[in-house]
Amino acid sequence: MLSGDHEISYNPLLSIHGPPLRSVIDNLTVANWSPNRVPTNEERNMIRQLLDQDAQLLPHMEAHLKELSNSAEFKQHAAALRIQEDTLANQISHESDSRTPLVHNLPLTIDHISSKLPENGPGPEDARSALIPKEGQVSLDLYLEEKKKMKELTMLYELKRDVLSTRRLVPVEIWGEIFKLRMLEDHALYISRKRMGAPQFTALKLSAVCRHWRAIVAQFPVLWQYIAIPHHDKIMELQRDRILHYKSHLGVLLPKVYTYHHEIVVGVGVFPVYLLPFLRDTFGVDYASLEIANYTFSLLRGPDLTSFFDQLRPQTTHLTVYARETGAAWFFRPATARTLVEIPTYMLAKLHEVTGEGLGIRITASQPEINLSTLVVKDAIWQAADIQACFHVARHIERLELMRTGIGLQNAFRRVDASSLRFIICGANEYPILQNLLDSPNVSNVELTLRGRIEPYYWLQNSGFPLVSHTVKSLRLEGREFLERSFTIEIKIMEAILPNFPDITTLTLDHNMDACLEVIGTVLNPVTQLQNLRIVPGSIRESRLSSFLARYHLLHRRHVEVDFTERDAQSPSYDSRDESSELKFSWA
Repeated sequence: MLSGDHEISYNPLLSIHGPPLRSVIDNLTVANWSPNRVPTNEERNMIRQLLDQDAQLLPHMEAHLKELSNSAEFKQHAAALRIQEDTLANQISHESDSRTPLVHNLPLTIDHISSKLPENGPGPEDARSALIPKEGQVSLDLYLEEKKKMKELTMLYELKRDVLSTRRLVPVEIWGEIFKLRMLEDHALYISRKRMGAPQFTALKLSAVCRHWRAIVAQFPVLWQYIAIPHHDKIMELQRDRILHYKSHLGVLLPKVYTYHHEIVVGVGVFPVYLLPFLRDTFGVDYASLEIANYTFSLLRGPDLTSFFDQLRPQTTHLTVYARETGAAWFFRPATARTLVEIPTYMLAKLHEVTGEGLGIRITASQPEINLSTLVVKDAIWQAADIQACFHVARHIERLELMRTGIGLQNAFRRVDASSLRFIICGANEYPILQNLLDSPNVSNVELTLRGRIEPYYWLQNSGFPLVSHTVKSLRLEGREFLERSFTIEIKIMEAILPNFPDITTLTLDHNMDACLEVIGTVLNPVTQLQNLRIVPGSIRESRLSSFLARYHLLHRRHVEVDFTERDAQSPSYDSRDESSELKFSWA
């Protein structure tokens, strides 16, 4: 992609059908280019260069064609004039010999023929001078050669015009979907790199390609919805102008604002715009989503996070708070027990999802209407008392995600009602603790991560609260970070976990879960209602899969449908809610 909002400038006289084109095609061939794969940025630049050269070459080709047309028309008339002159000379010679007047029988005269020349072409005098043998001999072969050259150039012109018109034949809606996909890919890559480096600014980069793309991008406000805010209490005028440019394209859409780290430029007057008043004047208080970092908010002397919330008083449905700066020095580490973010009361009425990365979440104030439905905590230690307080205040939480997160057991209360909870993602060691903290009888989906070393005794029913759940219908086990290397111990862990989910209909296995197939489908753990088995290819040995399917069929007299599900190898499977591509078949 291009880095600036500037027009591409190339030499319009450079023909792309000469050596430059062959070298470009050679480069693409060496790079194993194929129309069935997504081209690289370098290949996109080559393609855009070719298209732009064609676009700038067309006016010159049109002028050349016009000149050739005039030249060919003149030479055609000149050739006809020469033929008539030869005929006239022969007849005059014949008249001199036979004494017979034949001049008045000639069909054309020189003046008559000259008058047929085009008005904007050469005049009669030029035509007469062209007939002088020593000055300019009219050649029919030359005329035919020029005619052939003009035909070839006309064909080349039509071809280039068709190539350039092809991109305009694609409906604008299709271009919009392509650009949306590009934007989502850019932001997903940026997030996966912990927002290191400058933001993507996808809309500006697409607009910089050509006028046609700029016009298309302007028609899709969603391409301008992600707005990056520098992480300072003051910002530069150029940053302000860029944000205002994005705002002007949003229409009725609310912005998705996130902060990013930006190096301070030392100098006088480089931070003339105060961020908080600027945000209030530009966006008001309403945001589609808000992502900010919870450390000393300004690298200068500005407000901390609480003060920032209190002064801006934002209203949003999705709030994400990071424990560390979003810069090159960002590395996740488990936070201390005292690291948390407390959600202000004035935000609770509109919030649907809160995410804390590197810190826990606390909700203490209660109000009649709280619509919070999702709590996500990553890379932190979340206190049990804060977990229970959230469910005590917010009675509509349906999804709870603890990713690489431990639970501190200090000051825990007695079991809190969590009957609204439907979906749980957590570690295998944390799930029994959650069951002791929360009374969640309606959970239907559970995703467990086997990370580090799993203690089977955590799953023993010696706490007075049985872990067996007959409501869980979908179970996912992920062992990407499972450190056990003894297959015997793995089987013991599975024997402790799996009997607590006897009525599952869908089981998903991802990485190092061979032991699971040895435990289920037996007399002690029959999983009688299992209908669908989802497996990440390569994570289960084929021999164990075949053995399980045969054993299950022998025990229940029916088959299990097996789905092979592809997952992104760069991110934990439980950390993604994107749909996966699946290959389904029934194993006979």
